[in-house]
Amino acid sequence: MGAMGRLSITAAAAERPRDPALIAGDEVLTYEALARRAEAPPEGPVVATATPKTVVALLSALEASVPFAPMHPAWSARERRAFGALLQAHPLPSGAALVVPTSGSTGRPKAVLLSERALVASARASEGNLGWQDDDRWLLALPLAHVGGLSVVLRCLLARRPVVLLPRFEPGAFMEAVRRHRVTLTS
Repeated sequence: MGAMGRLSITAAAAERPRDPALIAGDEVLTYEALARRAEAPPEGPVVATATPKTVVALLSALEASVPFAPMHPAWSARERRAFGALLQAHPLPSGAALVVPTSGSTGRPKAVLLSERALVASARASEGNLGWQDDDRWLLALPLAHVGGLSVVLRCLLARRPVVLLPRFEPGAFMEAVRRHRVTLTS
């Protein structure tokens, strides 16, 4: 995959070093700042809170071609151990970029493996359906432990557009973030 076909914070930083990439409250991180932080990939599953730390862990994993395995912050210690055991029991194939747990609605939760190629294809399909404007900013109010939330970060990385991170959905905070950060898209 070429630079624009990879989910690479290093490539984004080379193309747009000083452009905003992630906005979390009063903190604005450029692509260059995120690339500097994304040096060491996480070792094992990550409790995926709606924070820059989780976004950096995701970007670090992608850059190092290490699977990113998010765990929902509301999970109990038992659920976290079970997911960790699930990952250890099944060696991950080469090419897995994201390991997302299912809800377990038809039995025990399973780990769904997604390749970088699949993630890029999904981001491109979204771009094909929605398009992008030069001033787009995407407000993320979905959990980063779910594909929907992670997809927003990946779409914006590929399109070189900023993500506005909302810790959790609350109507007042949501409306304030839209106004304050000139949000044009949201999930």
